[in-house]
Amino acid sequence: MAWRKAVLVLLLITRSPLSGQDRGFQPEDYYNIVSVSQVAVSPTGDFVAFTVNTVKEEENTRHQEIWLQPLRNGRPDGEAFRITDPTAESLLLPGLRMAPSSPFPPRGGRIPTPFGF
Repeated sequence: MAWRKAVLVLLLITRSPLSGQDRGFQPEDYYNIVSVSQVAVSPTGDFVAFTVNTVKEEENTRHQEIWLQPLRNGRPDGEAFRITDPTAESLLLPGLRMAPSSPFPPRGGRIPTPFGF
């Protein structure tokens, strides 16, 4: 019984650090959320593509960009880089044939980018 009181006292003393945050989620926090989705590994295994989704507070809209991360032996190799125009939405371009779950075109194809690579 004494150990239960000791545990209770310890929890009450350390409650603040155990809470994990100073305040709850606020409405303005919504505009700072960055999410990653639609992750796919290239057919050769040299890259992983993913979309980065943010919210533009001024326009009250969501923004999506496609990024690539080089891989070496299945691990990140260097910095990820954006392959789409940051001022435009990254939507599937007409005529591009890809599996719905993968941003990579069939083997040997290319992802069309404004940079031309």
